[in-house]
Amino acid sequence: MKQNSGIKRYRMTLLPMGIVLQADGDRTIMEVLTAAGIAMRSDCGSKGKCGKCLVSADPAANLSPLIDAEIRLFEKREVPPGTRLACQARIQGDITVTLPAWDREGDPVLPKSDAAGNFTVSPAVNRTIVDGNRWQESFSGYQPGDFYGWIRHEAGSACGSPAFFEETEALRRLSLPAARKGQSTIVGHDVRGITAVLEGAHSRSAGLAVDIGTTSIAVYLCDFHTGEILATAGMLNPQQRFGDDVMSRIAFASREPDGLAQLNTLIIQSINTLLGICLEKAGIDKKNIDEMTVVGNPTMQQIFAGFHPHNLGASPFTPFYRSAINFRAADIGLDLNPGTNVYLFPVVSGFIGGDILADVLSDRTYARDEITLIMDIGTNGELILGNSSGLWATSCATGPALEGAHISCGMRASAGAIYSAGIDPSNLCVTCRFFGENDGNFARGICGSGLIDIVAAMLKAGIILPGGSLRSDLPGGIVSGSGGTRRMVIIPAGKSATGLEISITANDIRQFQLAKAALAAGIELLKRRSGFAKIERVVLTGAFGTSFNPVSASIAGLLPEKSTFGRMEVIPNAAGLGAVRALLNKNRRQEIESLYHKIKFLELAADPDFSTTFVDMIPFSQPN
Repeated sequence: MKQNSGIKRYRMTLLPMGIVLQADGDRTIMEVLTAAGIAMRSDCGSKGKCGKCLVSADPAANLSPLIDAEIRLFEKREVPPGTRLACQARIQGDITVTLPAWDREGDPVLPKSDAAGNFTVSPAVNRTIVDGNRWQESFSGYQPGDFYGWIRHEAGSACGSPAFFEETEALRRLSLPAARKGQSTIVGHDVRGITAVLEGAHSRSAGLAVDIGTTSIAVYLCDFHTGEILATAGMLNPQQRFGDDVMSRIAFASREPDGLAQLNTLIIQSINTLLGICLEKAGIDKKNIDEMTVVGNPTMQQIFAGFHPHNLGASPFTPFYRSAINFRAADIGLDLNPGTNVYLFPVVSGFIGGDILADVLSDRTYARDEITLIMDIGTNGELILGNSSGLWATSCATGPALEGAHISCGMRASAGAIYSAGIDPSNLCVTCRFFGENDGNFARGICGSGLIDIVAAMLKAGIILPGGSLRSDLPGGIVSGSGGTRRMVIIPAGKSATGLEISITANDIRQFQLAKAALAAGIELLKRRSGFAKIERVVLTGAFGTSFNPVSASIAGLLPEKSTFGRMEVIPNAAGLGAVRALLNKNRRQEIESLYHKIKFLELAADPDFSTTFVDMIPFSQPN
């Protein structure tokens, strides 16, 4: 133990990695881990509510006493001695902390970045290769008679439009002796002029499309010549350590003097890391990247750009900007040629951002005759309804339950997550499928699609009553109580990866009811206000991906009854694909830029019928 300006410091040994950290006395385990750059899940923003940051501590006596929230949680889950919540346990002596296996492995999310195919190409960038040795002989009286003017002339002739310089770094590279002694590659952009001058001939031109979600980040490396997606990569959004929803992160940015800087740095570092992964997969260099497009919800886009999001945390939730913005990569902190253009999508409102516009762009809803409902379900539920005659949008406060948060045994769609389940109504035996089961692993939690399947199966088996309560007269202890909480066991403790029981509690069902009621009310009010009474097509995107079961979702009340709409399509990564289309084809950007301010936004909280409609949607319908 050391003394430093009156602050006690202790050793925290992290297992199984063997890392030894210095910890200021009375700091929480989570705070020490965060300061060391070690990510750990905390869906509730370190408030002690979600129970997802369990660690094993030895000796437990060198930590602050259990708080009431831990006592209640541990009674329900029957955890081993020495278990603590990392966000609440304060260090008061030398301690050894063991992280659970899933946090040691980084809890790899099943990425929404999987994509392939070729897309129409009409890029906003172009490359021209010029030979500096030729400038004197090709001058031929050309005015104004300088090397800079000759380069502009050559580049402009190659791309069919006048070339101009706004990028100081490109001009400086043009002045180097090497530019006049051999070949140079001139990178031009329709809006920002010549953005880079590269020594040598480099004809390959690529770009990066980025989808920044509240839960995960996905990137797509694309070829500007072929329209092909060369490589993809995805990871969890590391901002989750500050909370699983945007309001938690807005509060953090407003509360901490360097809060915005911390959130921004995490996003930029993540994109740089994913960029490096894609470049290695594709076997190309970062100097081949000529542009980037970025989509996300309004909060994620503002944090990415370094704009403080406080305006999105309180009524009237007005975005800082609505129109598209072009940035220099160097101004954002991206590991690219300094002048590389970064195109940030426009937003519709404080709740409908570039990711939803990218959904619309990917689907081209605005060019269809069919009346289409797009449901982008994530930490929030965003809805777009309409066709070529007009589009309406709203945002539903579904909460993070459908992504596995605020659910007692919830988790993301990663290894060990139950994604499908059924219940035999004759004996109430549960069968389930989970990611990674074929590799000899065990289940460790329930992700969003699994939650939907389980709720639907419990409804069909009569375990859940229409009001949402659990039946009390079931045989065999299928529904039991512990610590005052009623639950249904899905997988017994001895058969799970964590050694803890995987179950669905009455509160989990309530969280699901609130989420599905918010979505159902949003759909109903969009139909009323827009006048689009009949939905001919539903497109689902966002949290669930290919594991989503639309039949279960309809039974559970998450989707409209099948009889009320035509066909359904599931597009797991529509926002990412929209970002790809805008990257590869500048005409798609023009379409979105002419559209975003025409979309009619319905503010549900201000709608006079929302409260009663929401309450009406809470009960379950009895399955047929």
